[in-house]
Amino acid sequence: MSALLLWLFTFMIVPLASSNEPPTIYLSKYYGDKQCAISYTFDDGVLEHYTLVFPRLKELGFYATFWINGNSINVAEKHGSYNGIARISWKGLREMAEAGHEISNHGWSHKKLTECSPEEVQEEVHRNDREIAAQTGFWPTTYCFAGNSMNPELVQQVSKGRVGVRIRQYRMGRRSSAQVLEEKLTSLISKGEACVTMIHGITHGHDPFSSAAILWDHLEQVKALEDKIWVARFKDLAAYQKAYDNTQLQIVPMGEYAWKIIPICTLDAALFRVRLTMVIEGQTAENITISQGGKLLRPMPGNNKILVDIDPHGPPIRIVKTN
Repeated sequence: MSALLLWLFTFMIVPLASSNEPPTIYLSKYYGDKQCAISYTFDDGVLEHYTLVFPRLKELGFYATFWINGNSINVAEKHGSYNGIARISWKGLREMAEAGHEISNHGWSHKKLTECSPEEVQEEVHRNDREIAAQTGFWPTTYCFAGNSMNPELVQQVSKGRVGVRIRQYRMGRRSSAQVLEEKLTSLISKGEACVTMIHGITHGHDPFSSAAILWDHLEQVKALEDKIWVARFKDLAAYQKAYDNTQLQIVPMGEYAWKIIPICTLDAALFRVRLTMVIEGQTAENITISQGGKLLRPMPGNNKILVDIDPHGPPIRIVKTN
């Protein structure tokens, strides 16, 4: 009887081992399958962002977004400051942009768009776009409302041709303590949320920190948690989130131990040039080959899963298991 049962058991599991059931495949909510995300954004182009923040971010390997007003930069270059505060020069902004940071649109002269005529709105938005592009070599694809003054109509209007607009933000400055910021990080990780910061002055100016060390220590803490936190420029976070929300994966069997994954993204491919992280659970990089459009993709090992960056607008992805 025991021999018969063993024979039956063996017979039953053979078809399962040769079945073509696909592994669990899905898109990660955040790039690199991180648990949460933070985008550090700095308002108004104050000089401290260049002299203090820029080198500190370079040391940490972080990239941020700097919202600037073209008129303020021009006035400061002629008179040394704007409203009594020194500003980054266009030369400095170009250097930051070429180093990988996002220099983006905060309105030409920091006017509240809710108080502007339609003509003034056009001037504030598009003149600043053109000036930033001319001075830095990079066309802005995001927007930040001056004074956070907005309404649904303006958000819809300004969003055209952009990957994102800052409509919610987490203020960091005078009221930020080490404990408050540590609690914020704990909350982000536990809830799996994304956070877009709003930072003005560092040591002086509008809403500076009580001590710059609070910001520096916070950034060091984030660096230590980099396996859990994705630190991204605003345009990258905004584009990723929208692509994630508007992309589906269609899984098609292609024979034994092979599958075709068809990404279907409804966004404008020319504007949303973003790569998404695809997760394949229960696999190792040693026993699987992944390609998209005939190009091999390099899998990144995870905890009993592998991660791979895919083009949501690209051709089908082919997955082949070697055993």
